[in-house]
Amino acid sequence: MQVFVAEPCGFCYGVKRAVEMAQAECGKGEAATLGPLIHNPQLIEELAQNGVGCKNSLDEFTGGTVIFRSHGVGPEIYAAAEEKGLKIIDATCPHVRAAQLKAKKLADEGYFVIISS
Repeated sequence: MQVFVAEPCGFCYGVKRAVEMAQAECGKGEAATLGPLIHNPQLIEELAQNGVGCKNSLDEFTGGTVIFRSHGVGPEIYAAAEEKGLKIIDATCPHVRAAQLKAKKLADEGYFVIISS
């Protein structure tokens, strides 16, 4: 059987960036992602083995660093993390962040924003 690998292959830019940001925190102290960084259990396990855990809620953080995953979080999560005194690493994909800001701008202008996949 012949196997062909598509070009391009691998993580998209935003996911690759998020993974690199999380890997940079390995061994630097208490750090965890808020939810799985990306949809790849093997990589999540590798990060955990290297000191970057995964927590499901900000309530599980008692200090240290929170890493926001590649598909982002809402503004209330940023505020809650700041209130807890956590160091925030925002690994949101820049393309996702741009879309979030555009949607917020339109909502602020009175538009009813619908996001569909």
